[in-house]
Amino acid sequence: MEPNLHFWIRESQSFVQRFLHWLDILDPTNVLLSHEKIKAARELLRSEQTPKDHIEDQKIQKAWKQSLATVHPETGSVIPMLFRPAAFFPITGPLVFLFLQKYKGIKAALFPQFFIHAYNTEFSITNGNSIHAKYSLEQQLLGMTTIISTTFFGISPLLMMNRYTLKGPAVQNVVTKILPIPLLAFLSAFNVVVSRSHEYQNGIRVMDKNGNVVGLSQEAGAKAVGETALSRGLLFGTSMLLSNVFSYFLERTNIVHQNPKFLMVMKLNVTLLVMGLMVPVSFCLFPQTGQIQRTSLEPEIQSLTEETDLFYNRGL
Repeated sequence: MEPNLHFWIRESQSFVQRFLHWLDILDPTNVLLSHEKIKAARELLRSEQTPKDHIEDQKIQKAWKQSLATVHPETGSVIPMLFRPAAFFPITGPLVFLFLQKYKGIKAALFPQFFIHAYNTEFSITNGNSIHAKYSLEQQLLGMTTIISTTFFGISPLLMMNRYTLKGPAVQNVVTKILPIPLLAFLSAFNVVVSRSHEYQNGIRVMDKNGNVVGLSQEAGAKAVGETALSRGLLFGTSMLLSNVFSYFLERTNIVHQNPKFLMVMKLNVTLLVMGLMVPVSFCLFPQTGQIQRTSLEPEIQSLTEETDLFYNRGL
């Protein structure tokens, strides 16, 4: 069995333990791990026995951290550096900060919108469940369509405001401060649903507790994509909401009126702080290896096993 998959199956499914695991996995140094170090960590895990002393135990814990942070739990392949879980916050955090700034035009708004949705799409595809080779081109085309459509819908309120010359203070506050929060949350969830649509259309692997694949299930695929979409929407929606709330109170302090640059620095710090907390929370909101009852699956899969509960890779 793939070691990472076995780890998530055997580990306790409590939220607190998952959160602590993700704090280790999201260590930024994991982004730069070389293939040689990853290979060495994987070889250690495959030969893992009862540790003889505390030093060996520390080595195994470090190997687990490196493996979980860099290797896809379903395919066993090394994840590209930019799309490893530890790279998510360093890339999306500054983009969310730019997203929250007041735009002077459509072009300025287009940059953060495009890159947030482009990165979200590729991150979802890379960390989702694998697909048959014949669907790979279809998935990439679908990914490009997702990026274009979500970017357009993201800037559509600004387009409408400029098109119909809606320049009132109330309208500007709604379009620039209020509407972007639920809109980005919805589009982030929508992004996951569309870019990983092959999983609930064609099914994903479900397996028993020993890692033996039972079959492909559309029900499990729908559950995996739905859970990930919800966590992604909550991640961006909550991060933007809390950042806006803190910024609202910061703008009303005397020190900000005396030094406007201080407000920009504090907004950046607040955004990164909130995002830094919400990323592990959203990743551990649901188990990485999901559990589904056999009776909830398709009849043809139910007839192939007597196991009460089966497992699937949820993805990120």
